[in-house]
Amino acid sequence: MKRLRHYHSINRCYEIAYEFNFTDESHLNRTFKKYKGMNPSEFRKVNSLELK
Repeated sequence: MKRLRHYHSINRCYEIAYEFNFTDESHLNRTFKKYKGMNPSEFRKVNSLELK
């Protein structure tokens, strides 16, 4: 759950990728999409609407 909280933050994807030791931002994006079915920016949009 800690990892998902970072997607609600103002951190950029490359900052999150670095923090969680991904080789680069595209590696984070591919892995995130594999497990969540959407890329991080889509996840932020969908979840920011739910928070309002």
